[in-house]
Amino acid sequence: MGPVMLEAARTKGLHIHTYSTVEEVDGFVGNFKIKIKEKARYTTEDCNGCGACEEICPAIGANEFDEGMSSR
Repeated sequence: MGPVMLEAARTKGLHIHTYSTVEEVDGFVGNFKIKIKEKARYTTEDCNGCGACEEICPAIGANEFDEGMSSR
């Protein structure tokens, strides 16, 4: 983490939402309400990150990391 993110992570009452998008912002200075959509990090509770599902899944998609110039 960079120094700014590290300082933010240590701030009491502040939660960093990773792998999320802001859906809606409402309110005024000092009293904002923000609707956040958190994306799924796994498909089932049984997922342990072993990669076994990758081996049997025939799906190929665009690699977002390199702006779709390769597949994954």
